[in-house]
Amino acid sequence: MQLDRGQVKASLMAERPDVVVDASGPFQSYGGERYGVIEACIALRINYLDFADAADFVFGVTRFDAAAKAAGIFVLSGVSSFPVLTAAVLREMAKTMDVIQVEGGIAPSPYAGIGLNVMRAVVGYAGEPVKLIRNGKHATGVGLAESRRFTIAVPGRMPLRNIRFSLVDVPDLQVIPPEHPALTDIWMGAGPVPEILHRMLNLLATARSVFRLPSLVPLAGFFYHVLNLMKFGEHRGGMYVRARGVRDGAEAMQSWHLLAEGDDGPLIPSMAIEAILRNCLNGASALPGARPATGVLELADYEQMFKTRAIWSSMRKDPPSGNLYEQVLDTAFDSLPGQVKALHSGTETRTWFGRAQVVRGRGVLARPICRVMGFPQEGKNVPVTVILSPTKDGERWTRTFDGTTFSSFQERGTGRNAHLLIERFGFIKVAIALVLDRDRLHFVPRKWWCLGLPLPKSLLPRSHSFEAETDGQFKFDVQVSVPFFGLIVSYAGGLELSNSVSPQGCPPRPLLRT
Repeated sequence: MQLDRGQVKASLMAERPDVVVDASGPFQSYGGERYGVIEACIALRINYLDFADAADFVFGVTRFDAAAKAAGIFVLSGVSSFPVLTAAVLREMAKTMDVIQVEGGIAPSPYAGIGLNVMRAVVGYAGEPVKLIRNGKHATGVGLAESRRFTIAVPGRMPLRNIRFSLVDVPDLQVIPPEHPALTDIWMGAGPVPEILHRMLNLLATARSVFRLPSLVPLAGFFYHVLNLMKFGEHRGGMYVRARGVRDGAEAMQSWHLLAEGDDGPLIPSMAIEAILRNCLNGASALPGARPATGVLELADYEQMFKTRAIWSSMRKDPPSGNLYEQVLDTAFDSLPGQVKALHSGTETRTWFGRAQVVRGRGVLARPICRVMGFPQEGKNVPVTVILSPTKDGERWTRTFDGTTFSSFQERGTGRNAHLLIERFGFIKVAIALVLDRDRLHFVPRKWWCLGLPLPKSLLPRSHSFEAETDGQFKFDVQVSVPFFGLIVSYAGGLELSNSVSPQGCPPRPLLRT
C-alpha cells in the first residue's frame, strides 16, 4: 500500500503491516523530520526497509539501534545496489587481501528510464561537497564534478563501451570504511549516457562549486525530460567494483564486473529488498536492530538471483596475467573448447596446419580490399598454414593459403580499449571483443583506426567470425563484410597442431570435408 508521509503513523496504526518499504525519496531532502517513518515503525513495532541512496541518511540510522532492538524489529536502510551489493563484493575480495583502496560505479542502460525524484536527488548534490575517505583521512569531493573512466567487461561477454563515471553521494562512501579497517580511499560514481549530457552536468557541477552558484534542483525537470527523450545506444547496463590491497605483504588488485542486458538491469536495485522479504516469508527474518543494510546479503545470494535474469558477474585479475588470450578472456579462458584453448595456449611459436574453403565477395570493393590486405584467392580444399609467434607485446599471426600469405599482429587493449583484443593489419587497427557463446569463441569488431586516426563506426567492417571444436578438431569460420558493399572474403576450415612443417606447407591429411 502507499502512505502519505505526513500521516504515516495514523495510516500504519490502521493498517498494521508486517513490513514497511520506503521507496519514495529523494532521501536527501527529507528535512528536519527525515526519520519520521522509522520512528513511527519503531513505536508500532513494524519492520522497516528503504531504498535510501543518501549517505548521511543511511549512516544516521544507527541512532535507532537500541530502540529497534527493544521493539524486536529490524530497521535496514540503504537496501539497494549501493551499498548492499558493493559491500558483498568487497567482503568477497577481503577473503584474499586486506582492502586499502576502493572505487566503483554503476552504468544504467540509456533505456532504463530515471524517475524525477532520482533526478532531483542527483542534481541536488551536483557541485556540493561529498563526504568520503581520501588518503586515510575524512575529506570531501565535489559531487558530479570529479570523473573517471572504466570499461565494464564480464569475462567472455560483450563488454560495455568505455564509460565516464562521476562522483555521486551514495551510502557506500560512509558505511563501507568501518567494515575495512585498512581502507584509506573510497570513490563511487555513476555513468549515465549519452555522455554529452553527462558532461554538461559535469560542467554545471564544477561551475556551481567554483562560483558558489545556487542549487541545480530547479533544472531537475529539464534534465529529467531530456535524459528520458535521448534514448539511444546499447540497451545494456553494468556495475563495477575495483579494489587495491595487500596480500601476503605484496600489493594486490582485483575488479568485479556486472553486465545486465535489456530490461533486467533496473531490477537489480530492488533485488536486496526482494531477498529480505522472501527470507521473512520463509521464517529467516533479519536480526533486530537499526543499521545500514551492508551485511544483510552475500555475493552468492545475488548470484543466485542473477541466474534467473540476463545478468552476469565475475571477478577479474588486475593486472591480467598469462598469455595474450588469457589476459583478455581472464576466467573465461578455462571455459574455451579444448582445441580452441590449445591453439591459444603457450608462449612458444606454434604452427597449425589444415585446409579451408575460401569465398571472395563480388562487390566493387571486394577485389581491391583483398589485394591490399593479402586475403587468399577463392578455392576449395585450400591448404592452410597458421603460425602463431608470441612477442613481448603480443602475438603475430601469419596465415598462408596455398602460397598466399597475410599476417596481423594481436595485442591486449589498454586504456579506453581495456579488455579488448587489438589486431593490426598494416595501417589498419581493429579493436575486437572476444565473446564466448554456445561453445564458440566469437570475434566482434567494436572500433577501428587508420594510421592512428579513428574511423566512423558506421563503416566498421563486420566480421561474423568464430572458433569452435567439432569432433575433437579445431574449426574456424571467418566472414568479413563492409556496410553497403557486402561480403569481402570468407574462409572456413579446420586446423591441427603439428611439430614440423611439410615441404608443401600442407597437413599430413585433409581436415576439411566438402
